[in-house]
Amino acid sequence: MRKKPTGNVKHVSLRIDEELLRKFAYVAEYQDRSMNWMVMNLISKAVKSFEEKHGEIVLDKSDE
Repeated sequence: MRKKPTGNVKHVSLRIDEELLRKFAYVAEYQDRSMNWMVMNLISKAVKSFEEKHGEIVLDKSDE
């Protein structure tokens, strides 16, 4: 599915409606996954889909 994160893992803060967050927590628990895993999986799928349509995203060192 997704690659294991390298040692360069970043923290992201997210603003989200409380009801939507609670529903997301329900879905994650139902699928026996953590919410973090679910978010990482959704982001990975979005990037993969983008790259399939538009080509690989090549990042410069200055983008870090």
